[in-house]
Amino acid sequence: MMPITIAKTNARMASLPNSSSAVRTMIHTDPATAAFTPARSGSLDAKLVRKAGIPVFIGGPHVTYMPEEALQYADYVMRGEADDVIVDFVKAIETGKGLDKIPGLSYMKDGQVKHNSTAPFCKDLDTIPAPDFGIIQGLEHEGARLTISPIMTSRGCPYDCSFCSVTGMFGQKYRFRSKERVLEELQNHRKFGGDWVFFYDDNFCAHKKRTKELLHTMIQKKLTPNWTAQVRVEVAKDPELMDLMVRSKCHTVYIGLESINPEIWDNVTAVNPSGLFLAEANLAISLFCPIPTEQVSFSFSLISFLIFSAKLSAFS
Repeated sequence: MMPITIAKTNARMASLPNSSSAVRTMIHTDPATAAFTPARSGSLDAKLVRKAGIPVFIGGPHVTYMPEEALQYADYVMRGEADDVIVDFVKAIETGKGLDKIPGLSYMKDGQVKHNSTAPFCKDLDTIPAPDFGIIQGLEHEGARLTISPIMTSRGCPYDCSFCSVTGMFGQKYRFRSKERVLEELQNHRKFGGDWVFFYDDNFCAHKKRTKELLHTMIQKKLTPNWTAQVRVEVAKDPELMDLMVRSKCHTVYIGLESINPEIWDNVTAVNPSGLFLAEANLAISLFCPIPTEQVSFSFSLISFLIFSAKLSAFS
């Protein structure tokens, strides 16, 4: 959404809901370009738009790792971060010149897939404008609102886990927006958002000092909507951080267990003490286990932990 906000011109250019009805309606508005992040039926919708003669480009982690696959559904793929190159890309589309000079761009040329050099990471996240949700069809009407407003406060993760896509997409260097820019977006989210905010950083608490400063300021300014975020389980070992999270109205945290197979992650039960701490703070926990395994052999302690975690989710 942020690159699309940057690239918005007089012609309608939007990141659209992944539904064929929305796409058909969009086609009749005669946009210059359509953008998709692949999810569920997104690839089919992209095909529908291309059939109408509208250039389609796709961005995001999935296509960054698998651009050749994505080019089956789109005309162009933007690998990595496109914030600093999106305007040049749109100009190249308009003029038909300079596509080979756009970093991070993948496209077909003379029947062959061409991958331009990797795009650099955005050095100053404060230069990225807040997403303009008004360009999403349906939200331009008076009173239209998002159920949850997504807000980015940082990119990157210092841990570089071998199974994770984050560092390949956003790098290992942890970059974050200033408190002022985040607070500005919190103030503005009420226009299109309800009471909920999702801080969609890959690791919201990677820099604890910075996170504490942000939460302190949110409390001080009384900008405390119900919010959720992705964190690592060690946040539970920091009582001050936990207190600030609760006082600033954190409702749910998303924690990755990485594997449900004890042969892959032998110490999964070590999360139990932290899980208890989170329970005492009255936070709901959502667990996800993204690593596929050839065989699933649960230990009794792991089953006990997952049942315990499921009970924690009932707090909401």
